[in-house]
Amino acid sequence: DVEKQPCRLVMSPELSVGSLRVVLMWGDKPKDLDLHCIDSEQNHVSFRQKESQTKHIQLDLDDTDGHGPETITVQSRTNQAYSFFVHNYTHEVDFAQSAARLILYVADVPAREFALP
Repeated sequence: DVEKQPCRLVMSPELSVGSLRVVLMWGDKPKDLDLHCIDSEQNHVSFRQKESQTKHIQLDLDDTDGHGPETITVQSRTNQAYSFFVHNYTHEVDFAQSAARLILYVADVPAREFALP
């Protein structure tokens, strides 16, 4: 017998040159981790503000039932610095128990994955 397991597949549109996408994935708990992005002009994108005023940063997907993904896309911008961070919204378990990881996609560059502490 093969046990049926749910499977999550992350798919997203192709990125244009100069754009990037950050995808947050995690385990069963907590149910809700939140991905945030702040650029050097202090545009802050998260579940509260899903798009920057300049429209170049967008929260594509906000997951609230565990596993993720949460996805933020940054459209082509020059002379900008971007900070990404994760907030443990529900605090069901310590962040260290979440098995959280970020996957960074940059157009025309292989994806890079980062395990979060």
